[in-house]
Amino acid sequence: TKSVVGLLYGIALARGLVPPPEAPLLAQFPQYPDLAAYPQRARLTVLNALNMTLGMEWDETKPYNDPLNSEIAMERAADRYRFILDRPFVGTPGERWIYSGGAVALLGFLIAKGSGMALPEFAREALFAPLGIAELEWAHGQDGVASAASGLRLRPHDLLRIGQMVVRGGV
Repeated sequence: TKSVVGLLYGIALARGLVPPPEAPLLAQFPQYPDLAAYPQRARLTVLNALNMTLGMEWDETKPYNDPLNSEIAMERAADRYRFILDRPFVGTPGERWIYSGGAVALLGFLIAKGSGMALPEFAREALFAPLGIAELEWAHGQDGVASAASGLRLRPHDLLRIGQMVVRGGV
C-alpha cells in the first residue's frame, strides 16, 4: 500500500494536484495552527513524509493487536492527522529514517485533498484502470478514511502489472 501511495503521489504531482516535495508540510494542514507554532514542526516538508524522515516517534514493531502500535493508535485516534503531526520528536527532520505508516497517511490526505477524490477513487482513475486492474479492496479506518498505510489488497498478477509499469519507467 505504501509503495502504491508513493506512485499515486508522483502521478498527482505530475498533474499539479499536490504540493512539491520541498513544500512545508504543516502548511498543508491549516486546521492545526497550534502545531505550526513549534519551530521543529514548521521545518517539516512533504519530502520528510515521502522518505519517512519526519523525525517523530513512530513504532510499528509492536504486534498489530497491541494498542501501543503507532499505526493502530493512529487508526483509533479521534483525528488521525493530528495524531501523526503531534508525535514527539526523537530526531531532526530529514536526518533519520523511521518506518511510518503515519507519514504515508499524510501523503494519502494530500492526494485526496488535491484530487478532490477519496484516495481509492483517485487510485482507480489514475493507476488501476489504465493498467486494467479492476478487482481490489481498500480498507478504511473507523473514521471512514482509506488506510493509506496498509489498507490496499490486490491480486498477485495485478501487483505484477504495477511492478512491470515501474520497471518500464511508468509506461
